[in-house]
Amino acid sequence: MRNEPQQINIQIKENSMNKFVASILVVLLCSQIAFAQVGEDDLSKIYALMVDEKYPEALAAHQKYFKDSKGTSASGVRLSFGLSSWAELGKVYPPAHMALAQMATERKNSIYAGKADFGMFQEYSSINSYIDRQDESVETFLYVEKHYPAQTQDFFPLIEDTLISKKQYDIIKKYARDPILEFENLRNRREYSLSYLRKDSNNYSLDQINTDFDQRYKVLLETTEKIGLNEEAAEIKRRYDGYMKGNLLRKYH
Repeated sequence: MRNEPQQINIQIKENSMNKFVASILVVLLCSQIAFAQVGEDDLSKIYALMVDEKYPEALAAHQKYFKDSKGTSASGVRLSFGLSSWAELGKVYPPAHMALAQMATERKNSIYAGKADFGMFQEYSSINSYIDRQDESVETFLYVEKHYPAQTQDFFPLIEDTLISKKQYDIIKKYARDPILEFENLRNRREYSLSYLRKDSNNYSLDQINTDFDQRYKVLLETTEKIGLNEEAAEIKRRYDGYMKGNLLRKYH
């Protein structure tokens, strides 16, 4: 048992580093936010506190970062790596998990009272995704659908990935956007990432860009088929095949 603190420290270091690299890479690929704009120093300091097992300080730093980064260029990182790292802290420091759970409950109460906007539901669903409360997010969305239907369409994009993972195709079918347009958005996002790859091949990976694009394409295609839009699914596949075949001849460096 004497080695347990060291083992926990190693686990924190490995898990946090993996999530740090993966989350920051995804954000860069998807939104092209520069490191200097996302508060890299703040995030690195939080990571260092976790590695040093200064858990109360790390929690306080997470809370401050979550508050201070709202509405800034770090908004994407705030709800991705920021919450992911916070949830990792909660696995070894229960007060951190309790703080996240309390934040989710506060936002849920506001949603049920009809006082939530897009940003609040986004925070709520994001927090739940990192503390394994996705089922609660679905229940809350269904409550909104019943009691505040005018907000449902606005909130749907925030819960769509969860609904897909839960195979809630009956709900998805009611609110799904044009799947062909969704494919074109995926293609445009890949092109943005490729543009940054051409400028900075050291920090961007063609394999990672293609993996992200392929994964999202497959989810879109399967979902489109599951909700019965077979003609749209066939068109999406046709566009994907033509697009990727043409990309074989392109240069990226």
